[in-house]
Amino acid sequence: TALADADAGFKTITFKPVTESATRVAMIQSGDAQLIWPIPTESVSVLESDPNVTSYRDDGIVVRYLMMNTQKEPLNNPKVRQAMDYAVNKEAYIQVVDNGLSSVATSIIGPAVQYYKGNEARAYDPEKAKALLADAGYPDGFKMTITVPSNYQPHIDTAQVIVEQLKEVGITAEIQ
Repeated sequence: TALADADAGFKTITFKPVTESATRVAMIQSGDAQLIWPIPTESVSVLESDPNVTSYRDDGIVVRYLMMNTQKEPLNNPKVRQAMDYAVNKEAYIQVVDNGLSSVATSIIGPAVQYYKGNEARAYDPEKAKALLADAGYPDGFKMTITVPSNYQPHIDTAQVIVEQLKEVGITAEIQ
């Protein structure tokens, strides 16, 4: 193919896994790295103002969501799942976790993915969430566990925000 025949001007590429966000940012600023990912949202404005760093924003392909085991109670009840969706203030999540640098997911795939088609997002409505939980037979809520990888802070931050929001409608979630 033409792409395979193109000369990009270099002979090797070195990938360095750097788990510490601040270290990745320092590496791109010092020239020790030519590309970093993921970019910590708290560093975006600093990197955008750095004349030695080229940055851009675009719709992404990453969608963060909760995967649920719908084979087990209470998550096998669609009303419970809908209640959880109404219980999460997605706009507040975006401000707290992503520093305003994301958008409400309307599909299981991101808007930059070919054939993307979004749906209407459910609005934050804790009263509707409580009513749905009561209709589903959980007027006092329930307890559950959210499992996240311990080596990636954005997932932990996401879980913590969701746990606090679910608590407001009576769902007690423990992070594992």
